Amino acid sequence: MQKILVLAANPIGTSKLRLDEELREIQEALRRARKREQFELLSVPAVRYRDIQRAFSDNKPQIVHFSGHGSGEKGLVFEDETGQEKFIDAQALSELFELFVEDVKCVLLNACFSEIQANVIAQHIDYVIGMSQEIGDKAAIEFAVGFYDALGGGESVERAYKLGCNAIRMAGIPEHLTPKLLLKKQLKTIGSNINIPVSSNVALDFRFNTFLKSLTDDLSSERGIDYTRLRNFLALDKWFDADKETLNVMLKVTQREKEGWLDVQSINDIPCIDLHTIDQLWVKYSNGRFGFSVQQRIWKSVGGKLGVYNDEVWINFGERLGWRTTRYHQILFASWTTREWSYYSKINFNQDAQEGHLPRMWDEWRGGLEVSALTLKIENCEIKYEPQKTLPNVEIKTSISRSSSEKEVNYTRLENFLASGNWKYADQETRLIMLNIAQREKEGWLDINSISNFKSTDLCTINQLWMKYSDGHFGFSIQKSIWQDVENNEQAFSYKVGWRILGKSVYHHSLTFSLDALPGHLPFWGRGWCGEGQWVQEVQIGQWAKALLSHQDL
Repeated sequence: MQKILVLAANPIGTSKLRLDEELREIQEALRRARKREQFELLSVPAVRYRDIQRAFSDNKPQIVHFSGHGSGEKGLVFEDETGQEKFIDAQALSELFELFVEDVKCVLLNACFSEIQANVIAQHIDYVIGMSQEIGDKAAIEFAVGFYDALGGGESVERAYKLGCNAIRMAGIPEHLTPKLLLKKQLKTIGSNINIPVSSNVALDFRFNTFLKSLTDDLSSERGIDYTRLRNFLALDKWFDADKETLNVMLKVTQREKEGWLDVQSINDIPCIDLHTIDQLWVKYSNGRFGFSVQQRIWKSVGGKLGVYNDEVWINFGERLGWRTTRYHQILFASWTTREWSYYSKINFNQDAQEGHLPRMWDEWRGGLEVSALTLKIENCEIKYEPQKTLPNVEIKTSISRSSSEKEVNYTRLENFLASGNWKYADQETRLIMLNIAQREKEGWLDINSISNFKSTDLCTINQLWMKYSDGHFGFSIQKSIWQDVENNEQAFSYKVGWRILGKSVYHHSLTFSLDALPGHLPFWGRGWCGEGQWVQEVQIGQWAKALLSHQDL
């Protein structure tokens, strides 16, 4: 039996929150859950700072949920004896949770700007969720419902977190990136997906400052530009801040801070040393997913000529990078879709964004001329895309050679990602390899014909690598076995491999990239395989399964 302790506080003088509704929705989510008998919900309303220790000692909860106000570095807002606000800072909360580390396994701080407290608590607790900025009442409730729906259904905390974020997005609220999940195991390896504000003054700051000072990147600049802030943002996975800082330093180096934007002439005037510094920082800290040299490679793959603007190439480039999205229209009985450029506010500032998605310094409708000029500048400066420098620092003996591929594909990157447990990058690399083999890089997706005629040798190589490094947990042959077990029923298959939950298809960004996922969960080729707005339709999964999993060599 897992005890969930909900602490709620809305002191006198603070803005009114719908805390009662949040508690009621959590109760309803658990009441309807398939594994409801495994959870007990306890609540302490109008919680005073003195009540917290008592509630912990009396109930020994495994999950602690705080509903209320947060105030960044000042702390979370509880009540004092008179009902007025009482701030409890991050260090006090950290010391409290350290004393109850044997009981508490998960903490959810459903309060504005609570990521600072979450970072400190995550020193001691396995899973901590905090909010990176202000979060509205409706978004907070939607997240809680999605989170406890999934938890009550037997999902892991990491998967429940993703479903909570997706619940916000499904409700049409643009706050799905606000909740942040922090893992204790991540903080043990400083620098891997750390979600902490660079300006934070909490107790952990000295550890992160030590980490940042230990970095030895080449920050050379011909014009005396300091790239430390850009490097720090990238090292701490602060992609939004890094994107903004990239524009700032490029405006400084070209002396166009007053204008606030770059034109073709200013791009041509950027010193090669500075452009190389900016690009290699992006390539290194994104593990080869982002950067100007990455974008240049994609520009060429969609038929673009260096330095030459072309409308069709620009549109195809935007599609590949995820800068364009599908919009649905309906008037009476007529419906249609259009592809339009995404607003900057809709950009995905996460590492699971499409390859080359960042940096994105251009506004919603312009940038084609500038990007084409930048591709030529990259070439003239002899800046090369070098992903091998960003591979995990592990010793790997490659056992797959070029002879294992009819198309002479090099599988070293895929094997490196799989051997180091980087399932997300391995999944993305698998997609790129399959597009390469099928010669469909320009289209960015595979059709049924290309799947049916896929080279058996390469398909076997991909499958064997996945099977080997996942200990038989992932791979096409596992998916084939499941497909046969459900007698070729596409809906049953989607549920079995975790591509469909609670009646809804799971998009690529909501997958579980760990061995905690269901068998056959990866490699992924379901809805959202090619990114937002360009996916294998749900009705096609059965056709794909028949084409892909019917290969005799699997």
